[in-house]
Amino acid sequence: MLKVLSIIKPSAKVLVIVLCLGFCIFSLIKNADPYFDTSKLPKLQIGDLVLRKGTVLDSSIITHLSKSNYSHIGIISALSPQIMVTHATTDDELTHKDAVVTTPLKVFLAKAFAKKIAILRLNFIDDEKAQLIVDKVKQKLGYPYYITGDKNSPKKMYCTTLLDDAIKEVTPEFSLQYQHVNQPIFKGDYLFVEAFFQIKDKTLLYQR
Repeated sequence: MLKVLSIIKPSAKVLVIVLCLGFCIFSLIKNADPYFDTSKLPKLQIGDLVLRKGTVLDSSIITHLSKSNYSHIGIISALSPQIMVTHATTDDELTHKDAVVTTPLKVFLAKAFAKKIAILRLNFIDDEKAQLIVDKVKQKLGYPYYITGDKNSPKKMYCTTLLDDAIKEVTPEFSLQYQHVNQPIFKGDYLFVEAFFQIKDKTLLYQR
Protein backbone atom coordinates (compact mmCIF):
# COMPACT_ATOMS: atom_id res chain seq x y z
CA MET A 1 0.00 0.00 0.00
CA LEU A 2 2.83 2.43 0.93
CA LYS A 3 4.69 1.68 -2.34
CA VAL A 4 1.55 2.36 -4.34
CA LEU A 5 0.96 5.70 -2.53
CA SER A 6 4.55 6.80 -3.17
CA ILE A 7 4.01 6.93 -6.93
CA ILE A 8 0.64 8.71 -6.74
CA LYS A 9 0.30 12.49 -6.88
CA PRO A 10 -0.37 14.19 -3.49
CA SER A 11 -3.95 15.16 -4.42
CA ALA A 12 -4.67 11.63 -5.57
CA LYS A 13 -3.14 10.23 -2.37
CA VAL A 14 -5.68 12.13 -0.31
CA LEU A 15 -8.48 10.76 -2.44
CA VAL A 16 -7.19 7.20 -2.11
CA ILE A 17 -6.87 7.53 1.69
CA VAL A 18 -10.37 9.00 1.99
CA LEU A 19 -11.80 6.20 -0.15
CA CYS A 20 -10.01 3.56 1.92
CA LEU A 21 -11.21 5.05 5.18
CA GLY A 22 -14.72 5.32 3.80
CA PHE A 23 -14.67 1.66 2.76
CA CYS A 24 -13.43 0.59 6.21
CA ILE A 25 -16.13 2.59 8.00
CA PHE A 26 -18.80 1.25 5.64
CA SER A 27 -17.64 -2.31 6.30
CA LEU A 28 -17.79 -1.79 10.06
CA ILE A 29 -21.30 -0.34 9.86
CA LYS A 30 -22.47 -3.06 7.49
CA ASN A 31 -21.14 -5.84 9.70
CA ALA A 32 -22.23 -4.32 13.01
CA ASP A 33 -25.39 -5.91 14.31
CA PRO A 34 -27.50 -3.39 16.24
CA TYR A 35 -29.64 -6.17 17.69
CA PHE A 36 -29.07 -8.37 20.70
CA ASP A 37 -27.86 -11.89 19.94
CA THR A 38 -30.59 -14.01 21.54
CA SER A 39 -28.54 -17.17 21.01
CA LYS A 40 -26.59 -16.14 24.12
CA LEU A 41 -29.68 -16.63 26.27
CA PRO A 42 -30.84 -19.80 28.03
CA LYS A 43 -33.98 -21.50 26.75
CA LEU A 44 -36.88 -19.15 27.44
CA GLN A 45 -40.53 -19.88 28.08
CA ILE A 46 -43.82 -18.09 27.56
CA GLY A 47 -44.36 -15.86 30.59
CA ASP A 48 -40.70 -15.17 31.39
CA LEU A 49 -40.12 -11.56 32.42
CA VAL A 50 -37.52 -9.42 30.67
CA LEU A 51 -36.07 -6.43 32.51
CA ARG A 52 -33.81 -3.73 31.18
CA LYS A 53 -32.26 -0.41 32.13
CA GLY A 54 -33.08 1.98 29.32
CA THR A 55 -30.80 4.47 27.62
CA VAL A 56 -32.90 7.65 27.92
CA LEU A 57 -33.16 10.24 30.71
CA ASP A 58 -36.50 8.85 31.97
CA SER A 59 -34.82 5.51 32.65
CA SER A 60 -32.09 7.14 34.73
CA ILE A 61 -34.70 8.99 36.78
CA ILE A 62 -36.68 5.80 37.39
CA THR A 63 -33.64 3.76 38.43
CA HIS A 64 -32.56 6.57 40.74
CA LEU A 65 -35.95 6.91 42.43
CA SER A 66 -36.40 3.15 42.82
CA LYS A 67 -32.76 2.44 43.69
CA SER A 68 -32.78 -0.23 41.01
CA ASN A 69 -30.73 -1.40 38.05
CA TYR A 70 -33.83 -1.66 35.89
CA SER A 71 -36.40 0.78 34.53
CA HIS A 72 -38.55 -1.26 32.13
CA ILE A 73 -40.14 -4.71 31.94
CA GLY A 74 -41.96 -6.88 29.43
CA ILE A 75 -43.18 -10.46 29.16
CA ILE A 76 -42.21 -13.19 26.67
CA SER A 77 -45.38 -13.62 24.64
CA ALA A 78 -44.21 -15.77 21.70
CA LEU A 79 -41.32 -18.12 20.96
CA SER A 80 -41.65 -18.70 17.22
CA PRO A 81 -40.98 -17.79 14.50
CA GLN A 82 -39.02 -15.44 16.76
CA ILE A 83 -39.08 -14.55 20.46
CA MET A 84 -41.41 -11.63 21.15
CA VAL A 85 -41.94 -9.37 24.16
CA THR A 86 -45.21 -7.60 24.95
CA HIS A 87 -44.91 -4.43 27.01
CA ALA A 88 -46.28 -0.95 27.62
CA THR A 89 -43.74 1.53 26.26
CA THR A 90 -43.21 5.10 25.19
CA ASP A 91 -40.59 4.80 22.47
CA ASP A 92 -39.74 1.28 21.25
CA GLU A 93 -42.13 1.36 18.32
CA LEU A 94 -41.94 4.46 16.11
CA THR A 95 -45.35 3.76 14.60
CA HIS A 96 -47.04 2.95 17.94
CA LYS A 97 -45.60 5.32 20.53
CA ASP A 98 -47.01 5.41 24.05
CA ALA A 99 -48.89 2.13 23.81
CA VAL A 100 -48.91 -1.56 24.61
CA VAL A 101 -46.97 -3.26 21.82
CA THR A 102 -45.21 -6.50 20.92
CA THR A 103 -41.53 -6.21 20.03
CA PRO A 104 -38.93 -8.79 18.91
CA LEU A 105 -36.72 -9.68 21.87
CA LYS A 106 -33.60 -8.87 19.85
CA VAL A 107 -34.92 -5.32 19.46
CA PHE A 108 -36.15 -5.03 23.05
CA LEU A 109 -32.61 -5.84 24.25
CA ALA A 110 -30.77 -3.89 21.55
CA LYS A 111 -28.02 -1.49 22.63
CA ALA A 112 -30.20 1.44 21.57
CA PHE A 113 -32.71 0.50 24.28
CA ALA A 114 -30.89 -1.50 26.94
CA LYS A 115 -27.85 -0.79 29.12
CA LYS A 116 -28.52 -3.62 31.58
CA ILE A 117 -30.56 -6.80 31.21
CA ALA A 118 -32.16 -9.43 33.44
CA ILE A 119 -34.58 -12.27 32.68
CA LEU A 120 -36.73 -13.80 35.42
CA ARG A 121 -39.01 -16.81 35.69
CA LEU A 122 -41.71 -16.83 38.35
CA ASN A 123 -41.59 -20.28 39.92
CA PHE A 124 -45.19 -20.19 41.12
CA ILE A 125 -46.51 -19.75 37.57
CA ASP A 126 -46.91 -23.01 35.64
CA ASP A 127 -47.12 -23.23 31.84
CA GLU A 128 -50.92 -23.06 31.77
CA LYS A 129 -51.06 -19.98 33.98
CA ALA A 130 -48.23 -18.36 32.05
CA GLN A 131 -50.21 -18.66 28.82
CA LEU A 132 -53.32 -17.25 30.50
CA ILE A 133 -51.31 -14.28 31.76
CA VAL A 134 -49.85 -13.64 28.32
CA ASP A 135 -53.31 -13.86 26.75
CA LYS A 136 -54.58 -11.20 29.17
CA VAL A 137 -51.58 -8.99 28.42
CA LYS A 138 -52.19 -9.34 24.68
CA GLN A 139 -55.78 -8.21 25.16
CA LYS A 140 -54.32 -4.81 26.04
CA LEU A 141 -52.36 -4.42 22.78
CA GLY A 142 -52.85 -0.91 21.44
CA TYR A 143 -54.00 0.51 24.77
CA PRO A 144 -52.47 3.94 25.42
CA TYR A 145 -49.54 4.21 27.81
CA TYR A 146 -50.53 6.16 30.90
CA ILE A 147 -48.40 6.61 34.00
CA THR A 148 -49.93 8.06 37.15
CA GLY A 149 -49.16 8.29 40.85
CA ASP A 150 -52.71 7.19 41.63
CA LYS A 151 -52.40 3.44 42.07
CA ASN A 152 -56.19 3.07 42.06
CA SER A 153 -56.66 4.86 38.76
CA PRO A 154 -58.44 2.68 36.17
CA LYS A 155 -56.50 4.55 33.47
CA LYS A 156 -53.03 3.50 34.65
CA MET A 157 -51.18 1.57 31.98
CA TYR A 158 -47.43 1.39 32.20
CA CYS A 159 -44.99 -1.48 31.94
CA THR A 160 -45.29 -2.82 35.49
CA THR A 161 -49.03 -2.34 35.96
CA LEU A 162 -49.73 -4.09 32.66
CA LEU A 163 -48.07 -7.24 33.99
CA ASP A 164 -49.19 -6.86 37.59
CA ASP A 165 -52.87 -6.65 36.60
CA ALA A 166 -52.62 -9.69 34.31
CA ILE A 167 -50.83 -11.82 36.90
CA LYS A 168 -53.36 -10.87 39.59
CA GLU A 169 -56.24 -11.94 37.37
CA VAL A 170 -54.72 -15.41 37.06
CA THR A 171 -53.12 -15.59 40.52
CA PRO A 172 -55.24 -13.43 42.88
CA GLU A 173 -52.85 -13.87 45.81
CA PHE A 174 -50.07 -12.15 43.84
CA SER A 175 -49.13 -8.83 45.42
CA LEU A 176 -46.42 -6.25 44.78
CA GLN A 177 -45.47 -3.21 46.83
CA TYR A 178 -45.99 0.24 45.33
CA GLN A 179 -43.41 2.88 46.27
CA HIS A 180 -44.44 6.33 47.43
CA VAL A 181 -42.58 9.16 45.73
CA ASN A 182 -42.63 12.86 46.50
CA GLN A 183 -40.47 14.55 43.89
CA PRO A 184 -41.08 17.49 41.53
CA ILE A 185 -41.59 15.19 38.53
CA PHE A 186 -43.02 12.13 40.29
CA LYS A 187 -45.57 12.42 43.07
CA GLY A 188 -47.70 9.57 44.36
CA ASP A 189 -47.50 5.79 44.46
CA TYR A 190 -45.73 3.98 41.64
CA LEU A 191 -45.05 0.34 40.86
CA PHE A 192 -41.39 0.17 39.87
CA VAL A 193 -39.63 -2.68 38.08
CA GLU A 194 -37.59 -3.35 41.22
CA ALA A 195 -40.74 -4.79 42.83
CA PHE A 196 -40.63 -7.64 40.29
CA PHE A 197 -36.90 -8.14 40.77
CA GLN A 198 -37.43 -8.51 44.53
CA ILE A 199 -39.95 -11.36 44.16
CA LYS A 200 -38.51 -14.22 46.22
CA ASP A 201 -40.04 -17.20 44.43
CA LYS A 202 -38.28 -16.69 41.11
CA THR A 203 -35.33 -17.88 39.07
CA LEU A 204 -32.84 -15.41 37.65
CA LEU A 205 -32.22 -16.87 34.20
CA TYR A 206 -29.87 -14.26 32.82
CA GLN A 207 -28.24 -11.02 33.89
CA ARG A 208 -25.87 -8.66 32.13
